[in-house]
Amino acid sequence: MIAEALKQAKVIESDDLNVLVSSKVCEMSSRKCMYGECTKCKGRLLTVDKENLDKDITWYEWKTKKEVRNIKKNKDITEKTITITVKESQTGPAVTLIDRFEEQLNR
Repeated sequence: MIAEALKQAKVIESDDLNVLVSSKVCEMSSRKCMYGECTKCKGRLLTVDKENLDKDITWYEWKTKKEVRNIKKNKDITEKTITITVKESQTGPAVTLIDRFEEQLNR
């Protein structure tokens, strides 16, 4: 979802993760490259349009939250804390989002 938002804002050229990963490494089939151990491509950054880095971008992100819900069992009502995953809208500067995306790609 982050790659799609960055592409829509014209910060990056592609939202295809294979294309983005291959631009950061020498060889996608190399373990050293993919684990950030290759001296040639370690620390490579994505190619970005610097003119669009000041834009505010809206994107979606999955978040895990806890909610208290009332559970009815027979005639008794009890409160129970549950964990749910929701898709939330986020807004921020493109430069912050690209840093976050780079970090996720490196992981």
